[in-house]
Amino acid sequence: MKFRLPVMIAAALFLASVPAAQAVATGGPPTATIGPYHFHSDTFEIFSKEATDVVTVPVMIAPSHSNGWHVHPGPAFVIVTAGTLTLYRATDSGCDRSTYGPGQGFVEAPGLVHIARNEGTTLVTGFATILNVPAATGAFRTNVAPPDNCTGIS
Repeated sequence: MKFRLPVMIAAALFLASVPAAQAVATGGPPTATIGPYHFHSDTFEIFSKEATDVVTVPVMIAPSHSNGWHVHPGPAFVIVTAGTLTLYRATDSGCDRSTYGPGQGFVEAPGLVHIARNEGTTLVTGFATILNVPAATGAFRTNVAPPDNCTGIS
């Protein structure tokens, strides 16, 4: 345990330093205005009628913590790089729970109320790329109150 704590702290500081340097240099997370666009293949399609921002943000959640209940204006593509992330989604049928580990990912639908928690004992890290962010606003997430169908989860 004496060895793991310094390694975890060093890893957290290293991972935090890259996005922090970008945030200082640019005033926030990396963003780019793209579109309009329309791409499709036999198995995939994506399009935007207007120019919007794409934002990529680091995900870092300490053990026994969360990133708070929130929504995104467009789809969010999330990749977990370390730890185990527990995702709770408020749906019409209740509160859905899923877990994701290193090398796994998921997509959060626009407007879906959700929270990511670290219910493990090691730091959760990853990246989220959010599409359809209103251009020049940087508003890639909106914090919301905990939903009634997911009581006790924060």
